[in-house]
Amino acid sequence: MIKQSTHKNMKNTHSFIVLLLFFLFTACQPSGTPDNTLLTDQEILLPEGFSHAVEKKYSVRKNIDDTGAVCTFDITALEKAPSNFVVKNIKITLNGGVKDIQFKAFVEKQNVNLGTKKAYDTYCIAEIKYTQPGKEVIKTYTITARGKVSEL
Repeated sequence: MIKQSTHKNMKNTHSFIVLLLFFLFTACQPSGTPDNTLLTDQEILLPEGFSHAVEKKYSVRKNIDDTGAVCTFDITALEKAPSNFVVKNIKITLNGGVKDIQFKAFVEKQNVNLGTKKAYDTYCIAEIKYTQPGKEVIKTYTITARGKVSEL
């Protein structure tokens, strides 16, 4: 009876050590956002009359400050005429992250029109927020229906 109890205690100790090592290993891993993570996929509210417009797609890569991170902005626009277009969808993907930095993105779902009521020329606002130990930064971008991404 004593031998069985000792064997059982050793088994429990072994399980505890394995579990403890697993938690220590997991806790010591960097807590950054993994590469190739979709940060946002935002459908944009469309004005009337664009249901039969031609879809155009653009892809723009941007370095995020001096973090070493790279984001891709995939833009889908609708064009009714060469001077009449709106943003339909924006996806932001983190392609190259940094192990100790967390990234988040937000896109306004409202088109802002720089054109007229009959000839739309729109853009949307996006924010990329990154957090690293002791620092939080928010970058704001304009994303146009012509596929341009500019930092404000």
